[in-house]
Parts: sequence; C-alpha cells; structure tokens
Amino acid sequence: MPTHPGKNRSTFDPFRDVSRAQDFTREGVIASGELLRPELLTQIGDTLGGLNSIGALRSSGTKVALEGISRDFTDRIGNIASRATLGALDTGVSAGGLRLQNRGLNFQEEEAKRRRKSALLSAIGSVVGAGIGFLAPKPG
Repeated sequence: MPTHPGKNRSTFDPFRDVSRAQDFTREGVIASGELLRPELLTQIGDTLGGLNSIGALRSSGTKVALEGISRDFTDRIGNIASRATLGALDTGVSAGGLRLQNRGLNFQEEEAKRRRKSALLSAIGSVVGAGIGFLAPKPG
C-alpha cells in the first residue's frame, strides 16, 4: 500500500479503492471499444463503397460521412467510458464503506473482548477476595 508523506496511515480514506476499480473498468472500456471495431470498420467500408458507387468518393461528402461515423462511435465509447467511470467511483466508495464498516465491527469485537476480560478479572478478584476474607482470622 503506497503511503503519502505526512499522511497518517490509520486515517480512513473512502476513495482508496476507487483507483483500483477504475483500473478494472478501464479494461472493460477498452474491450468495449474492441468489440465495436468490426461494426465501425463495416460502416466505414459500406459508406466508402456507397460513395464510390455513385462516383462521389472524392467529394466533400466523404469527409462529412466519415466525420459522422467518427462522431457516432466516439459518442458511444464516451458514453461507455462515462458510465464505467461513475460505476468505478460507486464501486470504490462502496468498497471503502464496507472496509469502514468492517473496521467498526472489529472495534466492537475488541471492545466486547475487553469488557468480558474486565468482568472476568473482576469476578476472579471478588472470589479471591471472598476466599481471603473467609480464611482470614476474625477479630475478636
């Protein structure tokens, strides 16, 4: 775990898991882009083929058509990346919340153990004190 200068290690950072979650979702976004690649290439091929068949391949229509395709796929990948980023933030913060909840439960368990031990020592002290009182000579 990387430490930051001047930062207390015991300080709880709710965003600690966000970057790991974003790393995982980044891979998903890349995979989504790769899955869209055949569709993109098909659409580019169909567009260029259609423009070529009408003799307009060298016209400004080619640039406009390719820009439209590019914009469409860029928007789709952008939407996927946006949802993935928000999902990673939510996942990371949720993991941090679970970690905080776990720390709280650990603290409660340790506190309960401490109370049980204290009660046991108190009971032992009472028994030992009663035994000493019983064995001690009585004045008088």
